[in-house]
Amino acid sequence: MADNKTDFSVPIQSPEHHQHSYYFIQSHEHNGGHEMSLKTIGNEGLFLSHSYLGVFLICLGLWWWIQALRKCYTSMKRNHIEEYTASITHGSSCCCCGSSKSRLGEGSCKLIISLIGIIIELISLKFNRPHEYAYFPFYTSMCLASLLDILIATIITPPNGIDYIAHALPFFILTYCSRAQSFQQTLVTQTTRLLISYWGFFTGSSIISEMILNKSVIWTWIKCFAVIFQGSWIFNTGIILNPINRQPWDEDSHENLMYAVIIFVWHMFFIIIAQLMILLIIAKCYNASPNWTLNDLTPTTTTGGANNKFNRISTSGPNSVNSRDNIEYTKLLNNSDYAEE
Repeated sequence: MADNKTDFSVPIQSPEHHQHSYYFIQSHEHNGGHEMSLKTIGNEGLFLSHSYLGVFLICLGLWWWIQALRKCYTSMKRNHIEEYTASITHGSSCCCCGSSKSRLGEGSCKLIISLIGIIIELISLKFNRPHEYAYFPFYTSMCLASLLDILIATIITPPNGIDYIAHALPFFILTYCSRAQSFQQTLVTQTTRLLISYWGFFTGSSIISEMILNKSVIWTWIKCFAVIFQGSWIFNTGIILNPINRQPWDEDSHENLMYAVIIFVWHMFFIIIAQLMILLIIAKCYNASPNWTLNDLTPTTTTGGANNKFNRISTSGPNSVNSRDNIEYTKLLNNSDYAEE
């Protein structure tokens, strides 16, 4: 019995604009069965788009991470221990520029990079990429967050947390867009886009969590890790789905799907190692112990009084300094009672 094969093409844009902007659902009827195969859509020009967006997020996460560490260890080098308070926007801690100028500089840089990203997305459309698959919503929302930084640094004082919400919004938008782009895609394309979507939600949630728990450096660590990993995975997704000068992956291969998932997991490991190395390097530069809680660090001054070093002193347990002082004080009270008798 011969197979009956029917092709249904659903246009994404009018044929006179993009001749290749179609996905095809091929329906096969064989022995009473019904099979359906899909072709990818939206992967044209993806390497250019994802490489720029990925590098942008990697640099943004590294910038936030380094500046958060500098803020943490700068407070530790002073004569008293200051409580760490996280902030979504960081600036240089040099004495020649204040926090408002630093915020203005970071906001301006993010605005310029986001505008360049919009231009990159327009260029990627020249590769027959449907405009619905471009990241215009992400860059637009990032421009709004950058403009808010500039306005906060110059003329307005909004309620606390507005800047956090503005920076979390682009990642929630990325979550929604990537989830929609994964619909009716082939195996590898669907999985990689779903991973972008899931991690985008995690990144946005980590930013909101840092806003609520802004006294903990751990949440700053998680936020920076999420942003760096988001950029790293987006960059590698461009390599997987739109490779340059080599054959594309077999989209229907389960083995290739597992390779993509393994790459996703190993990226987590390497980024955590990179964050730890940066932590140790900055702690060494500031001559401080790489401690996160700041609860058991006390400054000690050298003989010349010029350098402050920070040693970890246990404040609990039977051998702690406070415990020994309490024991000696108790003995002194007991001896005084005996003397009065």
